Amino acid sequence: MTCTNLRSYSLVALIASGAFALACGGGSSSGGSGGSSNSDGGSKNTGGSGDGGSGGSNGGSGTTADAGDNPAPGALCKRVAQIQCQGEAACCSSPGRTESACETAQLAVCAQTLSLDAVAMDSVTGFDQTTSNAAIAQFDQLAKSCDTSIAAFGISTTGLRGIAQGTVDPGGTCNPAKTGATPVAATAAALVSCKDPSTNACLPAASGMDWKCQPRADAGGACFTDANCKDGLYCDNPMYMLTGAKCAARKATGADCTAGNECTSLGCKSGKCVDQTKDTAYCLKASM
Repeated sequence: MTCTNLRSYSLVALIASGAFALACGGGSSSGGSGGSSNSDGGSKNTGGSGDGGSGGSNGGSGTTADAGDNPAPGALCKRVAQIQCQGEAACCSSPGRTESACETAQLAVCAQTLSLDAVAMDSVTGFDQTTSNAAIAQFDQLAKSCDTSIAAFGISTTGLRGIAQGTVDPGGTCNPAKTGATPVAATAAALVSCKDPSTNACLPAASGMDWKCQPRADAGGACFTDANCKDGLYCDNPMYMLTGAKCAARKATGADCTAGNECTSLGCKSGKCVDQTKDTAYCLKASM
């Protein structure tokens, strides 16, 4: 549920397989493949500390005011943080913080690292309110039932990832915008700007220019994030390189890993792929 493992997708992840992958889960202290690096450089902001701050947007103790069941761009991060932290409080055996502190931390990750609301407001991503409403409602139901499939829902094009429908035709140019957005938000928007996201994704170029909407690749194909790879594969790109990374099959429980997206379960702990449990899916502080 925190997007530590798929944080790359500043929406994936939580957009590119993770930019709207805000239901990541799978505890691991490592970042996911395909980070938010871009041709403009700049440091990666990880948001607040895992312990959060002194309450939500209303100040004081308690959780933030309800962002509504059908949040529009501008309120998406607030609603996602509420759902994530309600899930942590109900499903994690040892949250290690209050629900209010959780919301402060998760809101910072969503807003500053993932740029979810900024990306949704970018017309190139083709944000779809109806699809978003349905995805947020399903996300909420999964969290309320402590369903461990919530991580898979986050990265699925039929789940949270699907709220960005894209506007760029297959084969078209998907370069990050040079004006009007921060480098992180512009890169995140570019990564989810391709139409037909179940079969196409934006593939960066070494020069930082001439990014193209390309078919999702088989094992061994070029990638930047998991979104460039077909379902069941991940992008082996631990150094966040624009080119040179390859798609690979996700690993079984017990295999060595550095991040959850390498594993079939989407969970990596202490360097090993682990089965997805309520704690690996919902104990967000431990995986930040």
